[in-house]
Amino acid sequence: MSEHDEPSGRLFEDGCGTVGMEAFDYDTVDENCFNVKREEPRAHNEINLFQDILLWVCGPNLREPGLITHRSVIACWKLLAEVRLMSLEDIANGTGFDLPALEKLARQFDRRFAWVKRTRMKSK
Repeated sequence: MSEHDEPSGRLFEDGCGTVGMEAFDYDTVDENCFNVKREEPRAHNEINLFQDILLWVCGPNLREPGLITHRSVIACWKLLAEVRLMSLEDIANGTGFDLPALEKLARQFDRRFAWVKRTRMKSK
């Protein structure tokens, strides 16, 4: 085995040369032998999704508080049942925001978070 062909992981000498070591993949054994799939904890997934939404709300430039406010309104409109009952035009009239700007942000949200379906969400 040349030094360029060495597997990743810890290496040790066994008298015949260098032998590669890898961590045992228990998850693969569980999946293949026992049909048990390991998933990330639900809270971890939800935190990641929440962080993604907050990153979209804040955008790349935190120096635009107006954009953050507009994106916050869209995120609430898309995700909260209480706000979802209102039309985007009602929200624009109530907040004084420009309707075409809100519509543009709503389309951006839909492209970025295609997994969010307003019609499938139920109020608690």
